[in-house]
Amino acid sequence: EEAEVEMAKDTERVLEAATALEECLRERSKLKAVRADILAIGFQTTGAENQEFASLIVCATAGIFAVSIHWGFFSIWAVAYMLYRRSTRQTREQRAAVDDLQGLVERLREVQAIEETHR
Repeated sequence: EEAEVEMAKDTERVLEAATALEECLRERSKLKAVRADILAIGFQTTGAENQEFASLIVCATAGIFAVSIHWGFFSIWAVAYMLYRRSTRQTREQRAAVDDLQGLVERLREVQAIEETHR
């Protein structure tokens, strides 16, 4: 009877370890899929780079003339700044993705360490 109780406890521990390992494997595959999605986010297109450069030129020119405190130059500057923000949107998204990737990689390492302890 004592052997049966010990065997039941051993079986329960093995099942718990197998369940934990299975959860880690599932989480690792999900994290790898998310990492692949993050890495797929691209940089700026050539058109966006050209638009960014043109908007910077217009911003600088309007800023130079805005020292005369004329509302027309300020409005030109505002439009150019909006174009600049729109053209650099992809770059900001890509940088945010890189930041997200760092946390994801750290979690992947944690999951792998947990897997190693259960094996």
